[in-house]
Amino acid sequence: MFEPWGVLVILIVCPLLGGLPLIAWIAYALTGKQLSQVGTRNISVSAAFYHGGRFVGILAVLSEAFKGVAAVLLTRVFFPEGSSW
Repeated sequence: MFEPWGVLVILIVCPLLGGLPLIAWIAYALTGKQLSQVGTRNISVSAAFYHGGRFVGILAVLSEAFKGVAAVLLTRVFFPEGSSW
């Protein structure tokens, strides 16, 4: 009964995790610039490097990598040794 709950949690949490605008938050916190208001208005790692500088860009890359790692670790909590699904 643990696996169906795991699938449900993963299908809800992972899209929410992917939708977090961590890059925008990091850029705003460190530079005061809203990436959605400058340049091409695209919130991306490239925009963070261009408008925020090297340090903000590196933090943006790390935040995106963390989101991917967090999704994999969440999946491993519910399916530690694989699944018949």
